[in-house]
Order: sequence, then structure tokens, then C-alpha cells
Amino acid sequence: MSATKNYDKRGRPPRLETLEDFKAAVMKYHKECEEANDGQGIFPDEAGLRLSLGLKKAQLKALTDGDSEFAQGLRDILEEAQDMRESWLARKMTSDNKRAIGCLNALKQPGNGGYIDKAVDTGEKTLTINVTGIKGGAQAFK
Repeated sequence: MSATKNYDKRGRPPRLETLEDFKAAVMKYHKECEEANDGQGIFPDEAGLRLSLGLKKAQLKALTDGDSEFAQGLRDILEEAQDMRESWLARKMTSDNKRAIGCLNALKQPGNGGYIDKAVDTGEKTLTINVTGIKGGAQAFK
């Protein structure tokens, strides 16, 4: 299925019986996105990838759940696809000022990198008391 506005095409989804088949289908989707829009490229989004693979969210989750070697291989391939999306967004954001905010917003989504603007509050609080100059030092507080 093409990455450009051809999501309504009918027909059988690609057969994804092996990890090699799955990786080839993911790479094909990314290549189609790269070549789309007269060579200008389009963002290889996660939903577009699922549509290209002919899989729904629940189906993909079912395939990647578990401890089997196949499930781990699928997770590795999908992680690589996420890294490719993150790289695409970071490069576009830094090379085109008009796209910076949009790319940053996309990078904040967990499926595209999960970037954060500020430190995450872990709830841990610490207090450091400097006892230098107090008669008796730390012993004075015991």
C-alpha cells in the first residue's frame, strides 16, 4: 500500500509471516514516505505504518506481546521504526524553521520519541542543611 493518499486501496495486506517479511514491509513504507510528494517526503507516521501493514492497533499489540523470539523481533523492528520517525522529525525541525514547532510537538508523543520540556517530578524531596559554623557541628543536632 502506498504511503501517499492511497489508504482506500482494496486487496490483501502483505503477508507478514517472518521477521524478514515484517521488516521489509516496514522499510518499504518508510521508503515510500521518503519518495512521496515529488521527492520532498512525508512523515512516516505510526498510524500510516499500521495501515500499510494492514494491521489494527490490537492486532499489532497481540503480535508483539509475549516473550517469544518472534514477538521480541517484532518489538525490535518497531523500535527501529520509532527511531527512524524520531530522526526524521529531529532533522526536519533543525533544518526548516517553519516546521520546528510542529516537529517538536510530534516528538513529544511517546511513539515518536517522548521528548519532554521540563524535568519530570519524581515526588522525591531532599533538604540539605549546612551545619558549618554552628557550635558543636552535626553533634549539636543529635
